[in-house]
Amino acid sequence: MESKLPWPGRIGAETQLVGLWELYFLIRANGNPGRLIPSVKAAVAEVDQNTPAADMATIEQGLDNQTRTLRFYMFLLGIFATVAVLMAATGIYGGFGLFCHGAYA
Repeated sequence: MESKLPWPGRIGAETQLVGLWELYFLIRANGNPGRLIPSVKAAVAEVDQNTPAADMATIEQGLDNQTRTLRFYMFLLGIFATVAVLMAATGIYGGFGLFCHGAYA
């Protein structure tokens, strides 16, 4: 089974075939894979003019798009956790302050 880890120098492309069928393929490239996008679109158009090559991106860009929402949620979770810890620390400090100064006596 092939690993799904990103490799530098690869681009992924999606092309619509017929109806609900879609074709995905990877191209390995040396150097900057973004410079191959026009060549790949031309090759797909040469095979079939009615099949557009769309959503072409590097593997890194694809993974970035897939994990963007998760990263945002984790960022919000971190902010809320920090606020919760600060509120808890303030509450504990205030409680000990009142207890130590005899406010409950």
